Amino acid sequence: MIRYGIIGAGRMGNNHAGQIKLLDNATVAAVYDIRPEASAAFREKFGARVCRSATELEGKAVPLPTVRDAWNSLAVSFAMIESTKTGKAVVLK
Repeated sequence: MIRYGIIGAGRMGNNHAGQIKLLDNATVAAVYDIRPEASAAFREKFGARVCRSATELEGKAVPLPTVRDAWNSLAVSFAMIESTKTGKAVVLK
């Protein structure tokens, strides 16, 4: 079973979680969003544990839904640091 942690409980994070839910060998384990109300709604919808920071995320893979060019350098930096530090795969979109 692949356990995913998702950064971002907005439209794209919900989209990713919905797709993950369709897989037989995967589950949405945790979520982090800077907006507590978005994380709470995500928890209710997908049953994921709410994290207080991105580094708390559990799981083997972390989809990082980025929608703006300005986020690209942040996303790549996070992916490199987290992959090296934790051995988790970071999936960038």
